[in-house]
Amino acid sequence: MMATKRQTWAIFCATGLDGRGRLSFDDASDILNRLSDESSDKESIIADLQALGCTGKPKLKKDWAPVWKEAYEAGKASGEGVTPKPMGVTDGTQTWVVEDGVCGFAWIKFPGNSSFGRWMKKQGLARKAYPSGLSYWVSEFNQSMNRKEAFASAAAEVLRKHGIKAYSGSRMD
Repeated sequence: MMATKRQTWAIFCATGLDGRGRLSFDDASDILNRLSDESSDKESIIADLQALGCTGKPKLKKDWAPVWKEAYEAGKASGEGVTPKPMGVTDGTQTWVVEDGVCGFAWIKFPGNSSFGRWMKKQGLARKAYPSGLSYWVSEFNQSMNRKEAFASAAAEVLRKHGIKAYSGSRMD
């Protein structure tokens, strides 16, 4: 007996592979049981489905937490490694020295329709960017634009290394 429409649809939604006309009822039941078990390896399930003749583009959920951690740590280290040129502020009679240099903002921008973008938004780390996409607003390093720029640049470089279309931006306050 062939798998039911409901079974093949559930398998397609979970894996991205089309098993219509290729899976038996028992095979589909086995696959669905394995998919519901959180300890099972999704890559091996996809390999088994492909061996059974299922076609399509498999969808695997990537864990973006280690990638973001690597990017964040690289940005933090880069920002801490910058020594900003102190800035003098005067009102005409009195002068103050700002050790962190010029004040400003920096951000990392990336596509919002990517797996990484959706993950960042779900984590509460990203927000809409103008005119499109999402951005991570660098809130580290008080108001130091130099340190924020270094953070954003280093973090964006790590993200690009992992295949994410990311770039940094900044502006002076």
